Amino acid sequence: LQPLVQAALDRGRLNQSYLADELELTQSGRAQTFVDKATKMSAFMFHNVEIYNRQVAMTSAYLLELDRLRGGDPKKKLSAAQYQEAADTALYRETQTNGGAVTETGSRLAQNDLGRVALMYKNYGMQMYYTMLQSFNAATSGLSKEDRSVARKELAGVLGTSLLMAGAQGVPMYGAVRLLFNMFADDDEEDFDSVVRRNLSSELLFKGVPTFVTGADVASRIGLAGLLIQTNKYNPDASPEEQIFHYLAGPFGSTMKGFYRGGQDISRGQYERGIESMLPAAVRNAYKGLVRYPRDGGALTRRGDPIFADMNYGDLGAQIFGFAPVEYTRTQEQNMLLKRIDKSVNEKRSSLTKKLYIAERMGDYAAADKIMDEIYKFNDKHPTAALSGKAIKKSMKSHAATSETMHNGVSINKNMREALAELREDIYGGL
Repeated sequence: LQPLVQAALDRGRLNQSYLADELELTQSGRAQTFVDKATKMSAFMFHNVEIYNRQVAMTSAYLLELDRLRGGDPKKKLSAAQYQEAADTALYRETQTNGGAVTETGSRLAQNDLGRVALMYKNYGMQMYYTMLQSFNAATSGLSKEDRSVARKELAGVLGTSLLMAGAQGVPMYGAVRLLFNMFADDDEEDFDSVVRRNLSSELLFKGVPTFVTGADVASRIGLAGLLIQTNKYNPDASPEEQIFHYLAGPFGSTMKGFYRGGQDISRGQYERGIESMLPAAVRNAYKGLVRYPRDGGALTRRGDPIFADMNYGDLGAQIFGFAPVEYTRTQEQNMLLKRIDKSVNEKRSSLTKKLYIAERMGDYAAADKIMDEIYKFNDKHPTAALSGKAIKKSMKSHAATSETMHNGVSINKNMREALAELREDIYGGL
C-alpha cells in the first residue's frame, strides 16, 4: 500500500477532512486556543469517520485496480509505474464515490467565503447526486452490455441500501416529491410524510432497519433525501427574510439562532434551557442524555408537561451521541402535524366570520353571498368545527362590539382601558 499512502499524503487526502478545513483545525503556524481545542473535540467523530470512509474507499479501489492489472493472478509481478497507476486510479475512484470531501475537490461555489458557510454540509449531497446521475447515465447509454449492467447494479445498490438503512423517507428524490406535495397541499390537510407513513403502516418501512431495531432515530441522518434543499419543519410559516437566512447562513445561522433562543429563555427565567441552547451540539446532546432527561424522567416541555417520559438506558445512550429516541421524534412530528391542522382550521374559521362581517358592514351583499358559500364548503370539510347560524351571529356581535370599543383603529383590552385612557390624557392631553 506504500504507493497509495504516499500519493494520498502528497495530495493532502490522507488525514484531512472538509470540516477540519472549514474550521481551520489543521492550520499550522499559530498556537491553538481553548476554543480551537473545544471545537476540535466536538468535531472528533465527524472528522475521523470522514477520514475512515475515505481511506476505506481508496484502499478498496487500489486493491481492485491491482487485481485488474494482474489479470486475476495474485502472483503476477507489477512494475513501479503500474503501482503508481493503480494509486492514481484509486484516488480518482475514491473522489468519484464521495471519498474526496475536502475543500479542493468540493463545489466551486463552496470554495469562496460565503459559499463555505452556506454549503458547509452540501458537498456531500452534491457528490452523491452526481454519482447517482453518472450511474443512471451509464446504465442507459450506449456502453457495452457488461458496463450497463455494472451501472445498474451501482444504482440499485445505492437505492437499495438507502431504503434498507433509512426507509422510504431516506430514498433519493423523496425530499423533492415531499416538497412539491406540501407546496400544493392545504395547511389543514395531512402532509406528505403522514400520507406515506399511514399507507406503509410500518415504522420499519418508513424509517429503516437501524431505527426500528435500536429505537434511536438515525434515519434522518443517514438518508439520501433532502441533501441539498430542506424546508424548516420547525418553522413552516417562515417569512422570506427567515428563509433567506436559513439557506444562506447554514450551520452558522443555526448556531446564532441557538444563542438567540437561549437569550430568550434566560430573559424568561429559564436559565438551564437558555444555557443549554447556547452549548455546542455535542455538549448539549450529552447534557440531555446524562443530566436533564434522567433527572426529569424524560423529555418535558418548558412548562413541565411530558413529551416522552418512558426513556430507557438505550434511549439515553443514543441521545448522548446525538440521536433522539424514535418515539420522541415521532411524538414531535405528530404534535407538529396536529397543531398545524388545528391552527389552520381555526384561523380559516375566524377569517371567514371576519370577512363576512366586513362585507355586511360595507353593504357588499354579493361578496357576503360568496363568503357564505365558502362557509358551507368549510362546514362540509370540517364538520366538527362547522360554523352554525348561532355561531355566525355570535361572531357578528363580537366583531360589532370590538368595533364600538376601538380607539383610533386600535382595540384595547377592557381591563386596561381606563388606565391607558388616563395615560393618554397625561401624555397627549395638552397637544
